[in-house]
Amino acid sequence: MVLIDAIVVKAGDSGVANRPVYVAIGVDLQGERDVGGLWLGPTGGEGATQWAAMPAELANRGLADAPVVCCDGLRGLPPSIRATWPQATVQTLLVHHGRAPKGSGCYPRRREVDCA
Repeated sequence: MVLIDAIVVKAGDSGVANRPVYVAIGVDLQGERDVGGLWLGPTGGEGATQWAAMPAELANRGLADAPVVCCDGLRGLPPSIRATWPQATVQTLLVHHGRAPKGSGCYPRRREVDCA
């Protein structure tokens, strides 16, 4: 299984800016984890176009097959995963399922509705 996501950090040479760090973590059948890669993206936030080259780079470094790939719901990301690993099952990370309901309607009634 491969888990891929990004986290935004403050980084920069001449000035500080928000930049995404793309992360790929592999988990084998014995439960052992291995960091497949860390990539510092351009200023402006996470984008599916940046993710497009990363599955191919992982495959070039020896990751021949990824039966399950967990990622967020960026458009364009599942097709780039399936282009590299045609048999892969793409699954949305659970943390992204949990965030979506909180941002869609719970705030005005947060005392009445438990959004957790």
